[in-house]
Amino acid sequence: MVRFDPVQEAFQVFTLPSSPANVRQILGRPGEVWGAESGVDKLVVVRTG
Repeated sequence: MVRFDPVQEAFQVFTLPSSPANVRQILGRPGEVWGAESGVDKLVVVRTG
């Protein structure tokens, strides 16, 4: 998963714990982003705040 910070004009990369899984759907709420990893039945949580 990749996050773009417009203030810094830079990307931040969050590596997935399960390789070679992909995140195919992203959901979330303020301060968190959830990504469902395909093929491994895991949920990735990235806390942004």
